[in-house]
This record gives sequence, structure tokens and C-alpha cells, in this order.
Amino acid sequence: MKTMTVMICLLRIPLISMGLSPAPVTAQATVYYVDQAHPQASDANPGTEASPWQTIQHAADVADAGDTVYVKTGVYDERVLITEDGSPGAKITFEALPRRSVQVLHGFNVSADGIRIEGFEITHDEGGWLDGGIWMGGNNVELVDNYIHSVPGAGITVSWAGEGEWNDVYIADNYIYGCNQGIMSVSGDSWLVENNEVERLIRPEGGSDADYIRFFGTNHVIRGNYFHGTRQEEIGTSHTDCFQTYDNNDGQAHNVLFENNMCTDFVHQVFMMEGTGSSHTNITIRYNVFEGFAAWGVCAHNIRDLHVKNNTWVGTGTGDPGTSHGVGFRFGSTGTIKNNIFTQIRAPYWSDDDSAYESGHNLTFECRDDPGPSSPTDLLDTDPMFQQPADIPGSDGVPWTSDDGLHLQAGSPAIDGGEGGTFIGAYEFLPDLFLRGTPTDEAIHLSWDVNADLPTAATWHIDYYTQTSPVYTATEPLSTTRSTVLTDHVENYQWYTVTLHAMDGPSSTLSDTVQVMPTGRLIYLPLVLKGN
Repeated sequence: MKTMTVMICLLRIPLISMGLSPAPVTAQATVYYVDQAHPQASDANPGTEASPWQTIQHAADVADAGDTVYVKTGVYDERVLITEDGSPGAKITFEALPRRSVQVLHGFNVSADGIRIEGFEITHDEGGWLDGGIWMGGNNVELVDNYIHSVPGAGITVSWAGEGEWNDVYIADNYIYGCNQGIMSVSGDSWLVENNEVERLIRPEGGSDADYIRFFGTNHVIRGNYFHGTRQEEIGTSHTDCFQTYDNNDGQAHNVLFENNMCTDFVHQVFMMEGTGSSHTNITIRYNVFEGFAAWGVCAHNIRDLHVKNNTWVGTGTGDPGTSHGVGFRFGSTGTIKNNIFTQIRAPYWSDDDSAYESGHNLTFECRDDPGPSSPTDLLDTDPMFQQPADIPGSDGVPWTSDDGLHLQAGSPAIDGGEGGTFIGAYEFLPDLFLRGTPTDEAIHLSWDVNADLPTAATWHIDYYTQTSPVYTATEPLSTTRSTVLTDHVENYQWYTVTLHAMDGPSSTLSDTVQVMPTGRLIYLPLVLKGN
């Protein structure tokens, strides 16, 4: 009889972001409309849908806590200054209706608490680099699903006023394109920055270094973001990092989590972090994909309790193959480096004499130098068996453009080579089809996960039998439902072998098998067997 196997599948991305529906309106709140295309639009109107206002600025001057301002399609030649406070439970919401149909030519200045800005297109080519598409100085602010582009400063600029500490900020699902910087800077306490895309940073005349995100403060989560596409010829002398922090201006960073981010095809460091004493502590970098960096993956100067786990690092970038570094602990840095894949870089990881880390279960492949000293549990010069290996970025001018090729094939040594038998790298191996069976009284409940594309005409075909019975079959149409119950010819206390096929005509394109024993009383263990 087969041994019992426990399998756990965790799909780590894409992530589920916070809802993008309009903020709830309380009984005391008012809904206002701005519609410059309306023939009777005027700021002297009451701001109803039938008698809307002309400008967003007038709405910002009138709206109070809990109010919602819908801005209808148009090009609004304004920089909107918001100074009236909302509250955590009664934000003042400004929402484009429909989304991305409203262009604000000079962006927003948010100098208030409890504000939500959602669904706008924002651009401008005036003012200094500090202006940004959205300039933000406030607590409990939500910036959601905006398209910010062609701005000489950052897509989103955060004020350093008030000691630069703005708390409980949510920045999600924004697309920032062709700006000098991405989000400058996460600070204060308890920010969630997720599912944003920042593409193709530039350096206009008088601009600053072109970084994707700078971070300071405490208790932040930065996850599911996609940063990519910066070109050397468009940033000039800028030094471009994906994530940067430092202790200038008394900057500190504590308890910050980076997970499920993807940084590809950019210029210099992935993480550039510099602290003094205990200014930067407990920073975790996990389940991220970083590809195409020309200098450092992590350059850590005196960062305490830095944990670098389960990331996939693919180097080379715009430099010569083998010149980029992996993770470097320097000048008093401490922490862990475990379960990472390092490929096509120079030194996967190392530290100077003043730093210390615990390492293990890392995999290196096509690296110029092995880590030194490496852990005895590391898999050195071992092919991770990515699903779609690509040419070395830069060797033929064609970088990788997505993470699809960095998932693991069946049989990869990274599948269970991590600490405690877990996986190595950013992505857990997900079989194309995974079948589960749950026994009950004279019934078998089946459910399954699909991690592959199926033909549109495919059907599900189920074979099940005991050692003494014929093969019984059941057919289910292809749909979003991934479960069924078998009751025909099912008796208690019999081992049934159940095989699920995805059928394309007469051919099986995917299949998986499980053994299940139905029983009226749960007295036999195991009741489910899963073959390897």
C-alpha cells in the first residue's frame, strides 16, 4: 500500500487587494458631482448630478467628512488643493466616473487627513520635481487605481513636513509611467503599498535620482508591486534603485515587509539600505523576483535583523554577465539568507568581517563566484529547472519580460530543497492539476486545482474503481466549478482509486489520481492516499 503523502499548495500571487468600490457613504454624508461637459455646469450650482459643479477645486473646498465627489469625464486644467479633513471612518472621496476617463492636468495636493483619490489620470509638465503627480501630506489617505504619467517629479510624492510621519496610508493599483521617480517616500507608520506598477523612470533636466520606492518608518507592508523598464539612456546620471532607504535626515526603518514584488529590467541596485546604529531593524524580503540588476541585489550597510528568504535573483542587467552581486551584508549588518535562488550573477551572497548572517538551503546556478563561505545545505551550481529558461539578459539584447519562465518544472531540486523540506525561490511548485478527495458515508467528494491553460472544448472525465470492481466513469463539463460528488457505485470500507482527466476530445491533456475510502464512521486511518 502506498504511503500517505501530505501536499500543501500555496498560490502566493497574484494578491487580493483591498476593494476598489466607492467609499461607503454615511446617512449624513453628501454625494456631489463635477461635470465640466454638462451644459449647465457651474460652481454656483448645488453640485447634484443634474446641476453639477464646474471644477474639482470647488468640490474640494466644499466637501466634508464622509462626502463623495464623483468627477465625470473631461480634461480638468487644475492642480487640486485638498485641505478639508475627513476621518478614518468617514473619508472624503474623490472618484473619477468612469475610471481613468478624467484627466487632471496638474494633479493633486493632499494636505489633509482622511482622503481617498481614486481612478484619475494625472499628468503635468510644470513645476519642480518635488510637486509630483499626487503630493501627499496626511494620515489615513488612500490613493487607489490612478494612472500617473509624464510627471517631472515622482508619481506620488510624500511631504516630509510634520517630521515626515504620515500614518495608515494605502497606496494600491496605481500605474505610474514615465516619471522621474515612483513613490517618494513611504514613511510614518502602518502603510500598505500593494499591486502598483511603475514603469520607465526618467530624469528630466533638474530631476533627482530615479528610484522606484524609498522607505522609512515602521510597520509597513510593500507587496505585489511590479517595477520595470527603466532605460539607461533616459536616466542619464541618475542612480536607480528599486528600493532605497538611508539614515540621512534622521531616517529610520523598522518592521518593514517586502513580499511578492517583481523588479525587472532596470539599472542599478534592487535594495540599497544604509543605517547607523539601530536606525534600521527587522526588514524582511521574501517571495520576490528580481531580474536584470547591474550592481547589487541587496547592499546592506548596518541593517540589523535583515531576513532575505525565498527570493529569485537573476542578475546581469545592463552590465556584463557576471558583474552583478547578490546579497551583501556590510558594516555591522545581521540576519538570515535562506531558500534563495541566485542565477547568472557574480557572488550570490557574502559579508564583511563586521557583519554576520545565518545562511542555508540557497541554490546557485551559472554564478561566477560561489558564496563564501557557503552553507553545507546550499545547492551550488545546480540547475533550478525553470519552466522556460531564457537567454542571459544583455548577452543578446533581449531581457526577460515576465516572470512566467521562473516557475519551477516538475523534478526541480528547488521544489523541496528548502529549509524544513520547503521550496527554494519565490515560487512554490504548483502541479498543472491537483486532485483532492474527501470520504463520507457512501460518497466521495472531489475538488481540484488547475494551474494550466485548458482547451475551451475540454471536459472533465473521472474514472474510479476498487480492486474488485469494474471501472466506473463520470463526466463533468468544463466550468469554473472545480468540485463534484461521486455516489453511484460507491460503497463504504472500499479503497477507490479515482483519476481525474481533462479531456480534449479523445485525448487526456492533464490527469491526477487519489485513493479514498468512504466510511460511515471515521474509524480507518488513513482514509486518503496520495501517490507521489
